[in-house]
Amino acid sequence: MAVTEGALLATVAMTARPRLARSAVAVLAIAMLPSQLWMGQLARHTQQIADQTALGVAVGVLATTQPLGETLPEEVTAALPSLRARQAAMYAWPQTRLLGRVPGRDEGTVIAARNWQVQPVENRLDGPGAHVTFAADTPAQRLVIVDAGGRAIGLAVPDRGTAPHGWSGWVRGDIAAAGLRVIAIASD
Repeated sequence: MAVTEGALLATVAMTARPRLARSAVAVLAIAMLPSQLWMGQLARHTQQIADQTALGVAVGVLATTQPLGETLPEEVTAALPSLRARQAAMYAWPQTRLLGRVPGRDEGTVIAARNWQVQPVENRLDGPGAHVTFAADTPAQRLVIVDAGGRAIGLAVPDRGTAPHGWSGWVRGDIAAAGLRVIAIASD
């Protein structure tokens, strides 16, 4: 693509009729705008799918209804042991390292969260899991979800597709919304 754009710019720069060439380039740019906007929207959607998949598998939940784009569920599950063993990708996140244990007071700050919704899902991985949504006012990139006993059971990311301050994530286990809290860790 860059070669084509470069050739087009060189042609415009060297033409005997620069005004006509600039007009033609402007018309072409306007004609291509819908295509470019659509590609940007597709890229954002693909990124959201990747983010939610990474978030879910970090927690241990890969819902059967979770869109995976062009990735097959078997490919995701086959890659997990290697990624986990190497502490790579989502397993390198500091929030993931808290899962399954009670974080110490110095490991995070409790963030006020409201409007909890917990939707159990059929999990492709072992054990029960749920998709959660809630609202929280924080600039954090990821939040750790803890149960009533203080144990880290899930993760969430901002969900720009919902109401302002919306968050979306995954938790392991049969969990009710009552008693759930979120914490932001300092290294985020």
